[in-house]
Amino acid sequence: MYKPNINILYVLFIIIISLNASTAFASVVTLSWDAPITNADGTAIIDLQGYKVYYGTQSHNYDHVIKIGNVTKYMVSNLENGILYYFAITAYDISGNESDFSNEVSGVATSVLECNLIPDTIVIPRGGTLGFQVTLTNTTNQIQSFKFATNATLPNGKNTRYLIKPTSFTLNPYQTRSFHRSQFIPNTAPLGVYTYNGYVGFPGMIYHECWFFFEVTPQAHIESENRKAGSAMALPFYFYTMEQSCRSYYKNMPNHPLYGSCCVSLTNVSNSSRVRFSPRSAFS
Repeated sequence: MYKPNINILYVLFIIIISLNASTAFASVVTLSWDAPITNADGTAIIDLQGYKVYYGTQSHNYDHVIKIGNVTKYMVSNLENGILYYFAITAYDISGNESDFSNEVSGVATSVLECNLIPDTIVIPRGGTLGFQVTLTNTTNQIQSFKFATNATLPNGKNTRYLIKPTSFTLNPYQTRSFHRSQFIPNTAPLGVYTYNGYVGFPGMIYHECWFFFEVTPQAHIESENRKAGSAMALPFYFYTMEQSCRSYYKNMPNHPLYGSCCVSLTNVSNSSRVRFSPRSAFS
């Protein structure tokens, strides 16, 4: 039996997050080594079949083994984030004979990709818009291509479908990219506390997860009060919305002072009548 000398060149530690809904993080370790060229007796290797990767959490005590093909780089997955692991490699021939262990290497996994979500506000009324800032970071010295997606966890604990469908990104070494996104909150959205979740990775393999909490409250409304003492007049109730543009409403009235401007819409709940006015003119 030959005993090739295997020298592991380096170990690159990579963090990914499992698709499991729990908060447990799974790490990936990528090993690379030089292929042996001679047997222990000095003769040339002519029947090398592949390698076995041994690893565990105690030095020289390996409780896991993976049989791989004739390659010189391999990714070990399903490791726990932040735990120190020890690795060694053996070679085997076409008859199944196995070499001694290589030198041992060890290390603690670190993150490769990171995401961060910062909400504009954490209290959103029904019918409102949730805005948030997304930051994606490549913490390595290599180009990383991946996908970013989001969903939400409802107050009852169930997850929604994708709110932002998996979108491809490529980041250069140590590059950070930030952008703003928004999400409409339906008028029928359940009231309560939500979790907005962001993911970077691929379907079936998530590198990192980020999230924030926000609360959905009843639709905002303005109650008109009679502040004049002794008056018995009942004033109507209103709810308000800020319209992005009145251009569509006044599209046939180009000379109207509100044409093309932003305005506030006040709706009388009792008779559904609506009044529009421009904040610019109202508060000038």
